[in-house]
Amino acid sequence: MAPLIQSVLHPAGVQAARLNQLWWVMFWVCTVVFISVLTALAMAIARGRRSASNASDATLTGSVGAAVGISVAALLVLLTASEITGRDLDALKAQNALRIQITGNQWWWDVQYLNPDPSLTVVTANEIHVPVGRPVGIVAKSNDVIHSLWIPALHGKRDLLPGRQSEIWLQADRAGVYRGQCAEYCGAQHAKMALTVVADLPDDFERWLSHMRGPAPPPATESQMRGRDVIERGPCAMCHSIAGTLAGGRTAPDLTHLAQRDWRWQHPEYTRQSRGLDCRPTTHQAGQQDARDRSCLGGAAGASRLPGDPEVNAHPLEQQKADPRLVYDDPRLEPAALERERRHHEASWPDPRGFLGWLRSTDHKSIGLRTIVTAFVWFAMAGVLAALMRLQLSRPENTILGPDLYNQIFTTHGTAMMFLFAVPVMLGMGVYLVPLQVGARAIAVPRLVAYGYWMLLFGGIFLFAMFFANVGPDVGWFSYVPLSGPEYGIGKRPDVWAQLITFSEVSALVTAISLIVTIFKLRTPGMALNRMPLFVWAMLVVSFMVIFAMPAVMLSSTCLILDRLVGTHFYNYAEGGDVLLWQHLFWFFGHPEVYIIFLPALGMISPIVSTFSRRPVFGYLALVLSNIATAFIGFGVWVHHMFATGLPQFGQSFFTAASMMIVVPTATQIFCWIATIWTGRGVRFTTPMLYVLAWFFVFLIGGLTGVMVASVPLDLQLHDTFFIVAHLHYVLIGGSVFPLLAGIHFWFPKITGRMLNERLGKVAFWLFFTGFNLTFFPMHILGLQGMPRRVYTYPAAMGWGSLNLLASIGAGIIAVALTVYLINVIVSLRVGAAATDNPWDAADLEWSTSSPPPVYNFSPQPTVGSRDPLWHTELTPPFVIGLNPEKCEVLVTHLLDAEPDHRYPTPGPSIWPLLAAIATTILFIWSIFSPWGVVWGSIPLFITLVGWFWPHRGVPPREMERELARLEPREATS
Repeated sequence: MAPLIQSVLHPAGVQAARLNQLWWVMFWVCTVVFISVLTALAMAIARGRRSASNASDATLTGSVGAAVGISVAALLVLLTASEITGRDLDALKAQNALRIQITGNQWWWDVQYLNPDPSLTVVTANEIHVPVGRPVGIVAKSNDVIHSLWIPALHGKRDLLPGRQSEIWLQADRAGVYRGQCAEYCGAQHAKMALTVVADLPDDFERWLSHMRGPAPPPATESQMRGRDVIERGPCAMCHSIAGTLAGGRTAPDLTHLAQRDWRWQHPEYTRQSRGLDCRPTTHQAGQQDARDRSCLGGAAGASRLPGDPEVNAHPLEQQKADPRLVYDDPRLEPAALERERRHHEASWPDPRGFLGWLRSTDHKSIGLRTIVTAFVWFAMAGVLAALMRLQLSRPENTILGPDLYNQIFTTHGTAMMFLFAVPVMLGMGVYLVPLQVGARAIAVPRLVAYGYWMLLFGGIFLFAMFFANVGPDVGWFSYVPLSGPEYGIGKRPDVWAQLITFSEVSALVTAISLIVTIFKLRTPGMALNRMPLFVWAMLVVSFMVIFAMPAVMLSSTCLILDRLVGTHFYNYAEGGDVLLWQHLFWFFGHPEVYIIFLPALGMISPIVSTFSRRPVFGYLALVLSNIATAFIGFGVWVHHMFATGLPQFGQSFFTAASMMIVVPTATQIFCWIATIWTGRGVRFTTPMLYVLAWFFVFLIGGLTGVMVASVPLDLQLHDTFFIVAHLHYVLIGGSVFPLLAGIHFWFPKITGRMLNERLGKVAFWLFFTGFNLTFFPMHILGLQGMPRRVYTYPAAMGWGSLNLLASIGAGIIAVALTVYLINVIVSLRVGAAATDNPWDAADLEWSTSSPPPVYNFSPQPTVGSRDPLWHTELTPPFVIGLNPEKCEVLVTHLLDAEPDHRYPTPGPSIWPLLAAIATTILFIWSIFSPWGVVWGSIPLFITLVGWFWPHRGVPPREMERELARLEPREATS
């Protein structure tokens, strides 16, 4: 049987043909760019492997500038082609068009051929007939949730929003039968909401129209008469309508002339359905059993004030004798004095042992490592869900998973990956590394960071516990209303999703605040802003993005809970709300979140490229400004997720330009890294470097496909297809997980004091690289062939089975690769080679301390004189004196040049962050069942906060004087 026609690459109409032309223009331009960049990278590797290049910085600057200029020119060509195509499509509207009204319902299409004479109006369902060569104007709307009418062979998709009407213009240029689909996730049977479009010759269309205006023919056989009796006397007539009979319902498809509809006989695949379409209400379907049983899834509290409070500043006598200051020569710098100071640090910086000590720890290294490990646990669980999805889609009409379970799985998978893994693991890397890279002995407000970790842990437990209890969210990781609203979101599943958002965002916000304070105020002397490591710059930019982006999604999810729990109408269009408001709020956060995940990965690439190219990274200022530019532009591209909602033309053009322009900063960074490799002093192909080199390949694909879907006309064909699934994973896994795995391999010696096995590391790399491309590259082709995303099954007649099977095999290889990576980690922790303090001969400050670092990070407090302090041993920066080695103190410095300001006592281990997180968890979970949960749940939270901030007595003046006597220089060498 020939595959059904639902392909972007086989246009059968005027509009689809113009979109097809635009696709090929974009494809060939992006292919040329892809090949050119990889060629430049290959040449740089070949040159860098031989010896150091003698190219001057001016020459490199000119070369990088020219490459960026060519990239901008290519973007302008694509932007111009996109705008011309968009205007051409608008010009194809006609006045004498055939008018059809299509209404989307869960999960069928109501079709009416409008006529001034109501008796001549033709009503059908799930099938459209159009005359060849005549323009057709479709007025489309939705009766319930958001649907999306998409007929790729004739026109791009258009979202149907409740309370709004959309117009679609199309014109078939040859006869045939074409398949359409609801492209927007709309609930349990979204996969079955298909549409058949029959393009007839004009005479055939008129005969069909005349036939459809008549009543249904009378039954001719005994079985037909029994069937009519069943329809008229049974419950069917309450929902369905049949002209000429007593059946007059309007909540289910019109069955008049059902036997004559082309979609019934054109393709034998549709003479039976693997699972019958259940037209009963969603309240009934929500209680049905899945295809499989669920069991088969297998110091002083008062010291934590901000710097600058009067009580934080030292006693006047202490300021006179022991203020932190820089010196080049002092008795306290003698080896014996430094050893004595180190012993004092060992005794004064608490490192609680045992399980209770683990619960009380506020050491940034312990919290950061726990965050990374916990995020990878959620990653593994979400990966199991991904494997189940790939198993279900490996063959057509598969019945391993039913629609309800599949929808819970894909929603929980996406939610866990985005909110419990991708953002937290990057912030966890920042919590561990940033204080070490800036030369601080501790992170700012460490108890707040500990509280953020516990919120992440409890949020993940909450999500997966509800999933295993069959109350997992099933409305997509984006949770569009009204599907997630009170009318269609049955039970507590949408509430679980909305409250999980609050858990994860609270965790991210408090971590971001701590990182900003650490970077601005705890940098070691000499580390001015223009000397900060690039990973620190990335984390600084990301922390500000978290603060500005995440309140939007917290606000939107809170409004959703209020709509569902207390009856507000923020998103109820019938009461003055707006379903589109949700999309604006969500994607205002959602697209910056991509860069919140992506920018730390770029920050990891820079030190890896620099270390294994044996030269400082080229274009430091350009790399920093690119990070900042990406953050700013990232807040102006959220609407490209909403092009199909029918936005004004000017708005579409603006966001298309912004979505393409955001490529320029990343292109600048790519060319700076290529220049670094080009001038390298013998590039080393270690495992971290292999992951970074693979990143160039996979991210280029993700970035260039992103340029394609930034075009409004092309996005209308590719949005909500598997093309977007491929693009998303090439950006997020290719753009972020590859550098993350490289970074873990790179910093593993510093974290654990052990080296990972290079041979196992390279085996895991090649398996991961192969499996990743085998899984996700075929999805580009599936999207072009018309496969929508978020479907739990598909007909065999569509011809998608082979590529889906290939993608499922690739997913298995990814699982094997990550298993090998995990085995390498476990084995190396036990028997791996001992690591020196700086096994890679890297340049940043974290490699100057022991592996693993002590609780206090550094002794003595380091200072820097360049961006690559460990590569500039000829410099002799001054030393810091004046910090009390018998207390947990950090050095606070000025914002711009990191000059010493004052010392600040950092709080020690405490159980109160854990207790506060438990109280917050009780409040959050209780509040999705009753509004009173907010009131009564606030009481234990208030009690824990009182304990957290309860003041402790300070040091009496006489004891302070005795303490100061011990800090005198004459005592330093005793």
